[in-house]
Amino acid sequence: MRPFRAAAVTLAAALLGAAVPYLLTPAHAAGPVLTVTVTRVSTWSSGYGADVTITNSGDAAATGWTVEFDLPAGTTVSSSWSATRTQTGQRYRFVNVSWNGTVNPGASQTFGFNAAGLGLPLNCTVNGSACGGGPAPSASPSRTAGPSASPRHRPRPRRPRRRRYRRPRLPRRTGRWSTWPPPRS
Repeated sequence: MRPFRAAAVTLAAALLGAAVPYLLTPAHAAGPVLTVTVTRVSTWSSGYGADVTITNSGDAAATGWTVEFDLPAGTTVSSSWSATRTQTGQRYRFVNVSWNGTVNPGASQTFGFNAAGLGLPLNCTVNGSACGGGPAPSASPSRTAGPSASPRHRPRPRRPRRRRYRRPRLPRRTGRWSTWPPPRS
């Protein structure tokens, strides 16, 4: 009985030793986790229109947001909506307006802009963190917040045209009645 008891005590100590680091680590910090996606909604020869969506995947509401990104030389933001825009060189900063600043957990807010030129956003940050939810980007250019589509617009494949149902036509009526059934006299 004694060797069994020694093995049981050794096993219990090993399990307890393995569990202690997990028990002592701090719990996940509560707070908002904001991510940003930039989607081109229309493209033309001299520019494009984009929608920017800020999504909160955290467990607390965000009470304000600031999205910043760079545009390459030759591309500028010509207009924007649902955000306050400022510019320093090629760096653009968009801050929430009064009615769309709160982003609840699992929810999102949007704003948009029109760009003159076809350059995509680079070095995107939201509230100082990378738009993808990781650390802030380095000074090297990257396509963090660029749209997932290629620079050229790809039209959606066309669906086959659905034939419209047409009622079968009745044979042409001859006679003095122009309506069917004939009126009662």
